[in-house]
Amino acid sequence: MAKILLLIVLVATITAVEATPPVPEQSSAEVDKKINEVNLTLKKVFDDVIASAPPAKKKEAIDATSKQLRIAETALAKAKAGGEEKVATLALKYELSAKIVMEAPPAMKLERMEELFNAMSAPNHKDCATNVDDKPFCETVSKLQKAFKEVRAAVAQGKKEETIDDVFLINQEFAPTIRAINKAYADGDEKEIAAVLATYNKCADAILAAAPAEKFKVMQESIAAASRVSSGKA
Repeated sequence: MAKILLLIVLVATITAVEATPPVPEQSSAEVDKKINEVNLTLKKVFDDVIASAPPAKKKEAIDATSKQLRIAETALAKAKAGGEEKVATLALKYELSAKIVMEAPPAMKLERMEELFNAMSAPNHKDCATNVDDKPFCETVSKLQKAFKEVRAAVAQGKKEETIDDVFLINQEFAPTIRAINKAYADGDEKEIAAVLATYNKCADAILAAAPAEKFKVMQESIAAASRVSSGKA
């Protein structure tokens, strides 16, 4: 049951952060007010993450929140230059993500913050149909999604129906791919982004090329190898 609840929470989180509703037009003063509100929210959540970190992870938490603050400041400035609607949309994403982090157990706050905030730095895969500027990202994510579906189909083969445990397990196996890609975009290094995308593109190719009976094993091995490469531990 705990696994089912976690899966539901993760799905709801992704949907809530990405599926932002239309926003009304705002005046420049309202935009500045919204940005100030986001800054206050970020300060609150970052203070919470640092306060919740154990002594051994305190410096890591401080460094991580400082990094996310710089990213947020840049993103908000860019959104402001792009128009009022962009500010409102980005603000809503930060507010939703901050709420999730604040409600997370103390031991998970740092990890949850990094995952959610890093995700906002990456392109939105839902824009890939019209986005020509992020072709490598879109190609890699599309392959990973296809590989994910094929692994699910292979695992479910011979069973009456796919189980929640199966889906949860495969989700867990694929999670490092998205985390690594999002982190690369959050770091903002173009060479790192290109290298990570190329690594997971090859990873997806290996999974797609595997026979159904071998897909789960190949998935585990190729994702583990790709994770070592992307983290510099290969």
